[in-house]
Amino acid sequence: MNWTSRFCGIVFLLLLSFTTNSFSQEVYFSISGQKAKVESGEKAGMYDIWIRPKSMNAVFPNPEVYDAGIGGYADVIQGDANTVTEFSIIDFDSLYVLGNGSILPAKKLGTKSLSVSVTGEMLYKNRWISLFNFDGNSKNGWIIRVVTNEGDDVNDFKIRLPSAMENDFDIVSLDFSIGLYKTNT
Repeated sequence: MNWTSRFCGIVFLLLLSFTTNSFSQEVYFSISGQKAKVESGEKAGMYDIWIRPKSMNAVFPNPEVYDAGIGGYADVIQGDANTVTEFSIIDFDSLYVLGNGSILPAKKLGTKSLSVSVTGEMLYKNRWISLFNFDGNSKNGWIIRVVTNEGDDVNDFKIRLPSAMENDFDIVSLDFSIGLYKTNT
């Protein structure tokens, strides 16, 4: 094999490595303000995300949220950012009932243990941040309820658990909407 063939092979492998990296994909939860002109994707203006413990009476893991506010890389802003996103912690058992392999709404309304509202503050843009400083026990875990106001923007965000607790809990979306959307502008 001559040096030209080796050189071309090395160049091909280098180009291939750059190409595969450029096709990476990140997945976000996507929530819209209630007046957003969204043609596809989420339109409900509310998410329930279950932080489900793998053992009984686990202590709340204080999850982190990436890009909680409006104005991050993946967000869609229609004019001035006017959508408020509220993240609340609610005991799972006050909102839902587990039974026969299904999750059913409870007959009572859940009470928020803690709530944080964000808009376009720099503190929340394009970074991981713990929104909650909460100590609590729960038999079946917690719901992080995410709601928006009457704004017209789309807020994309991610949720993760601290690495020390990631094997003790599951993150389960009870409302699933992906961040694929088309807007009417």
